[in-house]
Amino acid sequence: AALPNDSSLLYRARLEQAYGRLLVRRPGTRRAGIDWLRTAQERYAAMGARPFLETCSKELSARGMHVDSQPADPLSGLTDREREVVTLISRGFPYRSAAKELYVSVKTIEYHIGNAYAKLGISNRTDLVKKLAAAEGTRSGG
Repeated sequence: AALPNDSSLLYRARLEQAYGRLLVRRPGTRRAGIDWLRTAQERYAAMGARPFLETCSKELSARGMHVDSQPADPLSGLTDREREVVTLISRGFPYRSAAKELYVSVKTIEYHIGNAYAKLGISNRTDLVKKLAAAEGTRSGG
């Protein structure tokens, strides 16, 4: 199966935000609307789509919802094993070496990295390294 590209993830988040905006204005669907806005907010944060994240956060704030001003950790949506695999792969480990390090098969590494890439909205190691470097830069203040 093909991994979603950044633009399809962005379109999905934009639709979630628009749907949430619609629901919060309709009587009886405010809670569902807030849930959709939060979903869009999480997706924007995972992609690092700051302008969209800011507009979504403003909408949630306008509804009285607490909005965390810190950017989300891009790895927060990954399982522990996916985090381990992503860490090794981002450090330059070939799949075979990562498999030996974690005592699993190469197929298992491919499975976990594929899931992680889909969750992070990326499709290759270069994008992974960039995403992690950008996240590290925001955490260290630069």
